[in-house]
Amino acid sequence: MAARRRVRRGRVRPHGPPRQRPPRPRLLPAGAGRRRHRRGSLPARRQRSARRPHPQTDGIGWLLWALGETVDAAPAAARPAVLAQFQPLLDRGTTAAVRALGATGLPAPSPDYWEKREDTVTLGTAAPLLAGLRAATHLYGLLGDADGVRSAGTAGQRLSAGIDAGFAPSYGRYPGSSARDAAGAFLLPPFQPGTAPDDGDVRAALRSAVGQMQRPAGGLAPGAHWAEDGVSWTPETALVALGAASGTATADRTLATRLLDWLDAHRTPAGSFPEKVLAGGSPSGTAPLVWTSATVLLALVTLGSAG
Repeated sequence: MAARRRVRRGRVRPHGPPRQRPPRPRLLPAGAGRRRHRRGSLPARRQRSARRPHPQTDGIGWLLWALGETVDAAPAAARPAVLAQFQPLLDRGTTAAVRALGATGLPAPSPDYWEKREDTVTLGTAAPLLAGLRAATHLYGLLGDADGVRSAGTAGQRLSAGIDAGFAPSYGRYPGSSARDAAGAFLLPPFQPGTAPDDGDVRAALRSAVGQMQRPAGGLAPGAHWAEDGVSWTPETALVALGAASGTATADRTLATRLLDWLDAHRTPAGSFPEKVLAGGSPSGTAPLVWTSATVLLALVTLGSAG
């Protein structure tokens, strides 16, 4: 039987679905794409960033600290080559860290790991910068760069003095405050390798922070100023465990073990660490969370080596 045919605009072709023509491109006037944008798009992020008084400077410190860890983890024979590969990063990061310090030795207010706008400098910004400057001093020493050692070392000393003057002895989130957060752990190993394991004021502040940050499920909030919503956050719980794990006192090691046991007991059914644990004890948020996982591993290694 002959195939059914149909006629369209004078053309004969086998019966079937109509041909799909590709859509014609729309021509928009210049700048039309910037008139409307969804929250989270690049223009929206730029507008939000423009409202911040200062960039997030804790990342400078973390970058330099991570570079130091990377170089030190390489085989001894390979360290010069690894360091040479990343020297531009070392130079630029150190310059940015030195320039971030003000007349008091502390950096300007900046968002930190809480990712919120701040009008006052926080320990969560100052402590990572100190870790980065100390790492830079060490790396310039490996390079035999006396000027680099002098620049990073002097800035690190100024910042350390500024932290002592502004945050000691309570080491709260803000200068002169006794309301603490997990950033106290940033003043302890492995972030500050030169810190004495029995540094009393910092460790006492970290132990006191637990009572201020405790949540119903047994974990910790990021800090005393955090919302009273009953949610435990696993990254900050692991950070406090890591800070306590490097101590030699029984109270520190007991605290580290208790928090690590709690984290282990509140994993997801798949065995990973969630970002949060609700008041009733159920996991919530992103899982697996690499930040928590990495910090738990560091705490376990530290606890084992300290024992």
